[in-house]
Amino acid sequence: MWRPRLLVTGDWHIGDERSAGVWRAGMLAAIGESHPDVVVVCGDICQRGTAEQARIAAAECAGLGVLVVAVLGNHDYLSGAADEVAAILAEAGVVVLRGQSVLLDLPGRGRLALVGAMGQMEAVTPRQRHLVPAAEYDPVHYRRMLTHRSIRAATAVVSVLHVPGFKTATSGEPEHLVEQMFNPAMGRAVGRSRRVRLCLNAHCHRGCERYRTRSSGLRGRSASCRVTGTLTRTYELDPRTGRVATVHEGLPWPADLYDKPAPHPGPGVAPRPTSARNLAS
Repeated sequence: MWRPRLLVTGDWHIGDERSAGVWRAGMLAAIGESHPDVVVVCGDICQRGTAEQARIAAAECAGLGVLVVAVLGNHDYLSGAADEVAAILAEAGVVVLRGQSVLLDLPGRGRLALVGAMGQMEAVTPRQRHLVPAAEYDPVHYRRMLTHRSIRAATAVVSVLHVPGFKTATSGEPEHLVEQMFNPAMGRAVGRSRRVRLCLNAHCHRGCERYRTRSSGLRGRSASCRVTGTLTRTYELDPRTGRVATVHEGLPWPADLYDKPAPHPGPGVAPRPTSARNLAS
């Protein structure tokens, strides 16, 4: 049976040509080695969410040879230009999901459905929250998207949220920040769907790379480069069992890219793997 390959990444925080170039090189290398069906970017594409930064990011996403599907993150809202950021990315061929779904029909292999949103209004600064459409964080709407007739024919359904919906994804975050790092209402919407096979997120910089939800046993993966320690990860998903195998680990995330040290992984967090290998969970 066809097992879709997803190259996932997130928390780019692109602010200039230098950081964009690093991501471009990492993406091209990973695509050439792992041959994914789709690239999934889990938000925080821009550092400050400006149109200029979006244009830089869009230029790096264009011409990769693989469809790029993305959600926005809280950083993409910081300048109040999230709509423009999304439009610029869309012009470059990126499918931006803001409480929406996309069905990828791959002839001879299967159909992969991606449902995505930012996931939480509270992640945005108070003065920008009025700019966040309800579709980005409303669990009722998200649940409706997960069960929409347009994706009923999908071989596999993947939930893509910038802010995770499950507390287990925040393992390693400082205790006083945990409640701000996930949206349980969105998690319940995902958990009630019997069709979702994998949850992807970013946002947590000291979170857990691999986790399972306590209520439904869904498998989750963090796409944040600060958590994985690599620019990308490529996963192979079994649509029947929901098992996930890591088939490729991308180039190491350069800790000096933003002129600050890489964050400490937090107490009780296992060392990050750095070599390419196959991991099944």
